[in-house]
Amino acid sequence: MKECHQRSAERLLALAKANGGVFIKVGQHIASLQYLLPTEYTSTLSVLHSKAPESDLNDIRQVFQESLQKELEDVFVDFDPKPYGAASLAQVYEAKLKSNGERVAVKIQHPHVKARSYVDIATMEVFVRGFHWAFPDFKLMWLVDAMKRNLPNELDFLQEAYNADRVRRMFSHLTFLKIPQIYYDLSSDKVLTMEFCEGAQINDLKYFEDNKIDKHDVCRKLGRLYSQMIFVNGYIHCDPHPGNVLIRKDSNMSSPEIILLDHGLYTTLPDDFRLNYANLWLAILKPDKDEIQKICEKMGVGHLFGLFVCMVTARSWSSITDGVDKTKSSPEERQEMQQQAVSLVNQISQVLDTIPKEMILVLKTNDLLRSIEHRLGTENRSDGFLEEMLLQSSDVPQILRRNYISSGYRPLNRSIHYYLLSAFRLHNELVNFWSHGLPLFILLLYYIYPEVKESQRIQLLVLYFGIGCLLAASALTHLLHSRSPCDHIFWLIIDFSGIAIFSFCTGLQRHVCQESSTKFSVYYLATLTLVVGLQYLTTCLLYIHRPFWKKRHLIRFLTCTLSTIWINIPLFERYFGQNSDDLGIHYHIRAVQWLILSSIFMGASFPECMAKGVFDFFCYGHQLFHLCILAVIWNIIQGAQYDCLEREFSTEQNQLILHSLIGMLIFVFVTVIFLRQDAAKKYEKVVMM
Repeated sequence: MKECHQRSAERLLALAKANGGVFIKVGQHIASLQYLLPTEYTSTLSVLHSKAPESDLNDIRQVFQESLQKELEDVFVDFDPKPYGAASLAQVYEAKLKSNGERVAVKIQHPHVKARSYVDIATMEVFVRGFHWAFPDFKLMWLVDAMKRNLPNELDFLQEAYNADRVRRMFSHLTFLKIPQIYYDLSSDKVLTMEFCEGAQINDLKYFEDNKIDKHDVCRKLGRLYSQMIFVNGYIHCDPHPGNVLIRKDSNMSSPEIILLDHGLYTTLPDDFRLNYANLWLAILKPDKDEIQKICEKMGVGHLFGLFVCMVTARSWSSITDGVDKTKSSPEERQEMQQQAVSLVNQISQVLDTIPKEMILVLKTNDLLRSIEHRLGTENRSDGFLEEMLLQSSDVPQILRRNYISSGYRPLNRSIHYYLLSAFRLHNELVNFWSHGLPLFILLLYYIYPEVKESQRIQLLVLYFGIGCLLAASALTHLLHSRSPCDHIFWLIIDFSGIAIFSFCTGLQRHVCQESSTKFSVYYLATLTLVVGLQYLTTCLLYIHRPFWKKRHLIRFLTCTLSTIWINIPLFERYFGQNSDDLGIHYHIRAVQWLILSSIFMGASFPECMAKGVFDFFCYGHQLFHLCILAVIWNIIQGAQYDCLEREFSTEQNQLILHSLIGMLIFVFVTVIFLRQDAAKKYEKVVMM
């Protein structure tokens, strides 16, 4: 059987070389279907990616002269007569400009390729219509329609130049991406002169090994690029075969550079298509068969939704139902798909005939990316091209953005499971999570557990409970808030709830542990509840209804200041006293000092305001704010332990503490329920701003 496949592949290669143009492009696509076709076909036809049949230099000279009204010698001081690469529609030469000596790549269209391509399409349409008349169930008009739509754009090199400039601007934030600069004065519809970018094809494993390039890092970067193209920008380079994607690294570069070439074939994805396609992937990852079927019906597939999803994922239906992120692709699965593809040719053609026209090119792009994955051996890694990637600030709704933090945002609308697992992946909230998660663990292990086991002092346990609520609420908020604007608001309410409980418990503990009465002591608990509740409600309501109001921060600062003053009222006499034996008050004073310092990092967005993008992951202001708050908490705990040292508390005091705390918890719980409903009405839709 292998010999038969090899003979057939060689005949297809000969056919493509003999006819050129459209036939070479079809051959290039066939070479990318490693997951579906026998190796004999893909390896034999892979030479078409960069070693297609070459045109004679004299013919190339004529095309250049007719197109630009100039001779090669008039423009270039050095023009290598041997093509640097030959493709389906053109071939590329290395040259030096006579004007400034710069190295350039000159892409010149094959002579007569435009006329021949239109003839090829017309011929193909005749055969397809005849074939459809003989075999009505076998549909191939989608292929002819796709060629008619896309080939004119690919044959216009000025359109390719515009595409290159647009995508360079669009992804200027991706420092690893290189798009060659265009020389418009030396370009036309048949000639494209651009910056010469040297590199190896992205499937060249030897180049990776020789230059010690991490192939998984390259996968992550290319995945980030194409995920943004498809799901965010809706503007996608649809021809990423290995000849068009180069990798380069030299001694002056700290990380490899990805060079994207041949910008002739692009498609724009409408918003409704991107939304359906994104929801389809979310349903696949769950997996949710009913949701998959519902979305596929929106995309025009109907009862063949199972086959369509297999084509999208390049996985078997059993792997999809088990979870594509939980089962690895295997040679046995690929062999099974190859065998099934033969028997399902008619159904596959029907799917391709009914899906949106944009989906044809998305499927082609997916196939080409999987081809690179397969060659690099990364198809079963979590950093594959079609996996999740971190987003830029411009990719997420405004309400989810942090000031001066430009990257490291997690994708939206993933499962809760995904965001929980992100506790072990790099993103711009990772340090925020662990700066609360680890102290929470230490609090449980070294403070709460020993206190419960030995002393059981209610006053300290209430304080520890408040601190635990603060740390747990903040840790979960930083881990789970990125799912959507509605989730963001909900988890911020949870975070504010933790702050309110912490503030109340701190004031409660200090009130009970004070050694002498103040004139506020009779009404202190009532006013403490009122002040903390006011701060809590204003913060939540303003964030829900006026999140971008500039005065919101001022009002929050004033209410937080009032709350801070109120929880310190029980300590006022000690603050202004001269008792040198009062060791606890020294810790309380330090807690206030650290709290004042924390406001600098929180309010001024320092240091990220000094260098946008430098502190996207580590040491930005909010993270430094957390470190200050940890210092506040530690000093509060130490001060409270001194305050409660060798003191006896009555049953009435303990009951007062518990009843007050329960009342506060009921208030917070009821408030969260109502505020969540309020937020859901306002933020149920994701709006990019």
